[in-house]
Amino acid sequence: MSTESTGPRPARALLIFVLVIFAIAGCASTQPAGRDLTDQQMVRLLQSALPQGEISDRRGRGLGDQPPSAQLLFESGGHAATVTVKLNRQPLPVPAQYAQCPDTAYHPYSTCTQSTLPGGATLMLDRSPRDEEHPSGPELLSALLTHRDGKQVLVSETGDAALPLTLGHLAGVATATVWNPVLAAMPAPPARPQTGSAPRLTGHEISRIIERLLPRGLRAGQPGGSDGFGHVTADDGHGESLVAANVQQWKPGDPAMAELFKRSPWAPTASPSVPGTSCWRPARRPANAPPAP
Repeated sequence: MSTESTGPRPARALLIFVLVIFAIAGCASTQPAGRDLTDQQMVRLLQSALPQGEISDRRGRGLGDQPPSAQLLFESGGHAATVTVKLNRQPLPVPAQYAQCPDTAYHPYSTCTQSTLPGGATLMLDRSPRDEEHPSGPELLSALLTHRDGKQVLVSETGDAALPLTLGHLAGVATATVWNPVLAAMPAPPARPQTGSAPRLTGHEISRIIERLLPRGLRAGQPGGSDGFGHVTADDGHGESLVAANVQQWKPGDPAMAELFKRSPWAPTASPSVPGTSCWRPARRPANAPPAP
C-alpha cells in the first residue's frame, strides 16, 4: 500500500516559487542595464569573457565616456599581459582601412589574417611588434571584429615577455555576446560627409596602374592601399623603394576643383577616354601671371 506525504504543500510550493524568482533576479542583475553601463560593469564584462586567470589593475570607461573600454592585467601560467577592449561604432560605409589588416608596406612586421564570419562580420587577427623600431621586442596581439552595421570590438594584448593569451583567446573575447547590449546602447555615429568627388578607384586598381607605368627593369611587388590610394614597392636590384599615388575622380566642372586649382599651370578637363573623369592639360596663362605656388 502506498503512502502520501501530509506536509504543508502550499507553504512548500510558495518557498520554491520565491527561490526561483530570487535566482532569476540574481542572474538578471549580472547584466548591464544598457545605457546605464558603469566603468566597473565594463571591467566585469571583460573579465567574464576571459579564461581562468588572476586579474588585477582593473580600470574601465562606461557608456558615459565614449568609446567604452576596459583594461586589466591578466596572469596565467606564470605569464602576465595587459588586456584591453574598446568598443566603437563606425559610420557607414566602413572604410576598408578601419577593418582590414595593417598595410605591410607601412607595417612590414605585421602577421595578420582576415576572415568573414557567419552573418557577414569580419574578424582580423594581427600579431605585430609593440614598437616597430624594435621588431624583436615585445609583441602586440589584437583581434578586431567589425559588424556589417559598423559596430566594432577591438581586443588587444601586450606584455614584456611571453603572453598568456593566444590570438584564439582574443578572438573568443572579441566575438563574445556580452558586448552586444553595450554596442546596441551606443549612439549612432554621424553620417560621413558627402564630398563632390565621384566614386574613387580602389587600392588594387591604383596599384595595378602604378605597376604598368613603372619604367622597364624595375620589379614591382607588395601592392596595396585603400580607396583612392595605392602603392607598390619598386626594386631596381639594389633595394626597394615605395611608390604611392593618391587618385581622385572629380565630377567635371565641379566648382570646388576649379577653386582649388585656379592658380595651377595645369587645368582639369573632361577625359576623352574615361567618361565621368577628368584629365589635365596645360592651361593658357597670361604672360604676366604670377608663378604657381
